[in-house]
Amino acid sequence: MLEDLPFVQRYAWFTDASQTVGFGFTSIFLPSGSLTQTGIDFRDAHGDTVVASPVRPLPVYHATASSELQPASYAIDGITTTRWESTQGVDPQWIRFDMGSAVRAAVMVMDWEAANAKNYTVEGSNDSTFATNTTLVTKTNMPTGQHRIDSLTGLTGSYRYYRMYGTARNLTYGYSIWEMEVDGN
Repeated sequence: MLEDLPFVQRYAWFTDASQTVGFGFTSIFLPSGSLTQTGIDFRDAHGDTVVASPVRPLPVYHATASSELQPASYAIDGITTTRWESTQGVDPQWIRFDMGSAVRAAVMVMDWEAANAKNYTVEGSNDSTFATNTTLVTKTNMPTGQHRIDSLTGLTGSYRYYRMYGTARNLTYGYSIWEMEVDGN
């Protein structure tokens, strides 16, 4: 599987008519810079690209959760110092992301706080109650750790709602996500 490769690189290419520094990273902060492409490269142990997948960030319109010690909206606010936090000590818990309309997600990236999921699924649905849903990814025995990044690839189907459904925690606290991003082709 791609996520088992030793090196995954996410990239963003910018143009900037007035200034280029390094790989153009300063363009991110300059109003004259234009985003031209984003993507993810999967590389083998030698650093050779195995798969290069241009993707684009998709807007997430709303986030809700089964419980909120910190609001679900914090997981999609673009601020890496705020986080969604569920009720502590309770399984299962979930957070649902509303894309506004059905979209095909290629990659979902979650930046977990130390209170993270040991076992979870990512599901897709076109109804907000998830009465009919498809399990897109199942993760088990995930490690603990602050800012654990889960890059979930190979998602299939087109859904309006995506949900992380946690069934077991790594710590006694709840579930907590700093940021979540959905990218599509």
